[in-house]
Amino acid sequence: ALANTYLIHSVWMGDLSIAILMGNRQMVYDLLKKPSCLKERVICNLTPLHLVVIKHTCLEVLLDYSDEEILNQRDIHGFSALELAVFLSGDRCENKTSRTKCHRCTCANYVSMLIHKDSAIPLGDNFDELLSHSSQRCRLRYIRAMK
Repeated sequence: ALANTYLIHSVWMGDLSIAILMGNRQMVYDLLKKPSCLKERVICNLTPLHLVVIKHTCLEVLLDYSDEEILNQRDIHGFSALELAVFLSGDRCENKTSRTKCHRCTCANYVSMLIHKDSAIPLGDNFDELLSHSSQRCRLRYIRAMK
């Protein structure tokens, strides 16, 4: 296991990315004391914020250290962390097949947190794709934030 961690680190990941993927909240917090680690990039130009959205862990910690530049950086597919959270909300929704608004579901929590931190609300080329794959709850929050 240690060899695998070393290989991952030496090939394409920094310490913060590894801590996020391990879900080690304390390690993430400790590493963020050195803000330059937020500039890490991994495969597909994913930022630590993108990894947090994918892994669905530690967002609160990263948001405390993220500025506008970090919040709005895009991956190789052109998605910001907010757009990625919107896209993934459809898979995370407990009411995947229901067209009614979900209740007590956490599918839109990360989207709400990113919006409240003032992430840009883009209307780019992938807008229709984003909303078609998102949960209904997330879609409503995203559209309300656009107003």
